[in-house]
Amino acid sequence: MPKSALDHRLIADLMFANSDQWTQFQASRRRNPGLIRGTIWFLGMSFYQTSRGLVYFFRSMRPEREAQQQAAKVNAG
Repeated sequence: MPKSALDHRLIADLMFANSDQWTQFQASRRRNPGLIRGTIWFLGMSFYQTSRGLVYFFRSMRPEREAQQQAAKVNAG
């Protein structure tokens, strides 16, 4: 278990000692999606992340709404 900054530096040196290998790995993962495919990917990701954010937003509003409904039932009953 690393305890000091030196320990973390030594671990990083062991993992990334051969930077050429790391560069080759990054280059092998790089690809050009093209204009059409890249645009479709971007729009799809945008809609997905926006809908995901809205779901989280509306879920965060739910406990307040339920508390208000319960308070209204108590006041009415």
